[in-house]
Amino acid sequence: MAREIDLSKADVDIAALLAQGARALEDGRYDDAQTAFRGVIAREPDNADALRRLGAIAFMGGRHDDAFGLLELSIGLAPDNADAHNNLAAILQSRGESAEAEVHFRRALELTPDDGDINFNLGLILLERGNRAAARLCFVEAVRLLPDDADAYYNLGLASHGDAQAALAAQESAIARNSKHAGALLDYAILLREQGRLNEALRASTAALAQNRDDGPAAFNHGAVLYAHGKGQEAVVQFHRAIAAGYDAPEVQNYLGRALVAAGQLDAASRAFRRGLEQAPDDFELNYNLHESHARAIPTGPFLLLDNRTRNNAYRKAIERAVTPGDTVLVIGAGPGLTAMMAARAGAGKVIACEPLAPLAGLARRIIARNGYEDRITVIAKPATLMRVGEDLPGPVDMIVAENIDEVLIGDNLLPALRYATRCLARPGARVIPARATVWGMLVEWPESRVDIPSGDLQGFDCRDIELFRNPLAPVSFDWERETHRLMSQPFAIADYDFLALAPPPPLRHHDVEGLHSGSAHAVVIWFDLHFDNQVKISTRAELDFSRWHSMAYRLGRALPVRRGGPVRIAVEATDDRFYIGAPGHDGASR
Repeated sequence: MAREIDLSKADVDIAALLAQGARALEDGRYDDAQTAFRGVIAREPDNADALRRLGAIAFMGGRHDDAFGLLELSIGLAPDNADAHNNLAAILQSRGESAEAEVHFRRALELTPDDGDINFNLGLILLERGNRAAARLCFVEAVRLLPDDADAYYNLGLASHGDAQAALAAQESAIARNSKHAGALLDYAILLREQGRLNEALRASTAALAQNRDDGPAAFNHGAVLYAHGKGQEAVVQFHRAIAAGYDAPEVQNYLGRALVAAGQLDAASRAFRRGLEQAPDDFELNYNLHESHARAIPTGPFLLLDNRTRNNAYRKAIERAVTPGDTVLVIGAGPGLTAMMAARAGAGKVIACEPLAPLAGLARRIIARNGYEDRITVIAKPATLMRVGEDLPGPVDMIVAENIDEVLIGDNLLPALRYATRCLARPGARVIPARATVWGMLVEWPESRVDIPSGDLQGFDCRDIELFRNPLAPVSFDWERETHRLMSQPFAIADYDFLALAPPPPLRHHDVEGLHSGSAHAVVIWFDLHFDNQVKISTRAELDFSRWHSMAYRLGRALPVRRGGPVRIAVEATDDRFYIGAPGHDGASR
């Protein structure tokens, strides 16, 4: 054991006192360390090292003001001491003075660029301030200098959001170093869910929740994964757990409401959406889902598939050109089995058709058997995103046919299904039908459209409560020939999709559209050009027997003034399953 120094001796060497204080500090004997460093100050009041260490002790003891003053004195005497700048920055960060903290962390790093802890600390403050790119550079250095530090890899993963593969790799490295790192497990589960890797996401979210069952974000993410797996009731339990733990964000209420809608609990769903809107009154999706939950309270009848010769001929021609004998073909959204039978008739050796609606899958099986193709076509009642090679498929498929296309193109889970199928279920170079699409929009003056929710004055009676059971934000069918309208802009592209290489959905964008005439715009009419291959294209701008595929009108919520040649701003957000289109800043934007 080191010999204690008698501080009463006048000839005590200052260096020895500093060494004794450093040993005591390292051992956690803070009172002994403080006594030693004060002994230094008694002999040499301007000793910057002792002042810095006393500041660190004060900070650890919760005496932040004392610590701040001591560290400022130390830096004034020794401005090139990296530890002093690092410690002062930590105090500033704890006081919420992040800009000043960043200044001192940067100065500390300039003085000791190869210090892993300082790189880590600067990365944290940059991440807190939203400078993700600069934070990532700091954490890259931190993991180089601290290769066994799970926290460094975890924060590198957080800073790498936007580059999903890099973020996933960082969190995998964090978990490899600490298999019980709750933050890394949670972020890993979130990234997997966002990538559509739902089976892996479920395992990861279960592991994250096991580390802290009272963690609100972990419970929410686990619920979101369960919801994506179609386990609505289990998801509801997790969303309630998240809220009970204090995590009551609008996204939690939105997911809770959607799960309750799926369970048929429409009143409870409406309450959840309303609670979310209390926090975020302008949220497009919450507004839409609230109205949709009201609309579902009065059933409008089952979905009917109508015969559309133009559509069917396009699928048939593209399939006949693409199929080679013996191909394995995956059909997404089997419906009644029509395109599956087209592929089998064209020479496919094996066709697997997935249909998430069990009654519709049963119907497809009967139709396929009636037509004699049951030996080559298998119908599985499961969404494409839960299909697995080796379990549902004998191997990666040669071709994908997507039938889950609705009037706005993407509303039937088209994009998540194709993104997952092309990455996880298909061989490299697989063919996809349809191959690509462009969604177009055009401003129209449409005086007969219902722009704002009406008063409901019917024969002198106030019947406005009827509007609770309508969704004024949803798109409606638009007949170019029959509707009284005037074109107020040239067509503008809303979204482009390459179905073999789908990118993540873009953020909310504002389109500045040039006015074609002076007047008012009441709606944006959209349609899509669907390219089945390089030869066959369908545009829903033209009438296709006016069945399921046709132009749709998104009411803007209010009339927008249009001046010929002047700009008109439209808010457009394309998610994975719908478009939100409206006037900027108006909560009545269609979704």
